[in-house]
Amino acid sequence: YNGVISTEIVFLEVSIDMNIGLNIRTLRKNADLSQEMLAERLGVTFQAVSRWERNESYPDITLLPAIANFLEQKEKKKQKK
Repeated sequence: YNGVISTEIVFLEVSIDMNIGLNIRTLRKNADLSQEMLAERLGVTFQAVSRWERNESYPDITLLPAIANFLEQKEKKKQKK
């Protein structure tokens, strides 16, 4: 029983992890932004953005609202064109 639960938890963690990087990359590309452009806006290095997108690390939780707001604004501007 314990083996099944821990396997499910690990699977859930992997699924969540993969979505964060994939979501950042997909939204950034849809907004026609380079990693450098997003990094500059957020005050981080482009290497940090690259690591997020490859799920090697995660953005600081305090950056998540800024990431979401910036990418949402870019997407809205793109849709207006």
